[in-house]
Amino acid sequence: RLESLRDDEHLGGVNELAWWAFIVQEGFTAAPLPPTTAPRPDFELQLPAGCFVEVSTLNVSQKDQAQFKAQQGVALDHAETIRRVIGKFTDEKKQQLQYASDQRKPSVLALFDYTTWSGLGTLFHHTLGDFLLGKQLGFKSLPPQLSAIVYLERQVLHGRIALSRNRSGVYYNPLAIHPLPPGTFPSLNQFSLELASVDSTGNDHWVLL
Repeated sequence: RLESLRDDEHLGGVNELAWWAFIVQEGFTAAPLPPTTAPRPDFELQLPAGCFVEVSTLNVSQKDQAQFKAQQGVALDHAETIRRVIGKFTDEKKQQLQYASDQRKPSVLALFDYTTWSGLGTLFHHTLGDFLLGKQLGFKSLPPQLSAIVYLERQVLHGRIALSRNRSGVYYNPLAIHPLPPGTFPSLNQFSLELASVDSTGNDHWVLL
């Protein structure tokens, strides 16, 4: 997939490697799961927290691509981006989540933001938190097998992929069948009903991978 000329296939491979580099830096013991014909997650994290992780990408939307092609501007629309996050939970994703649930372990979606506005300081991570854990509790519309979403805002700095600690976040599903313990990824912003919002513990704003 790294050699694919299709952006979605190429970025899928890039982001799995980026996630691996990130969790190694964070001190996790983990193992990639070999691909099979039956859908299952990309990684199993063993220490310091046992869970399964599926890596996914929010690409530039088809609407934005059409706007660029027509040499028109692109509006900032957090509601549309949230709609696309919800749309990630296809039947295949649900089967991947069920794999973790069958193992009686938490299941995490690691979501890399490659949308038009990613990296431009829009504070989407707060908007996503308000939707998932605010009055409307957006987690109600997501599968209970989902334990948490790790949202990752990224840029390319000095030729390397970089993740923003300040504008990324971990969102813990209060309705999860197998909850992920809060604080699992302490270097990122923490969002849960109990914590409300806790800033990241990372010293550097950007994590270079």
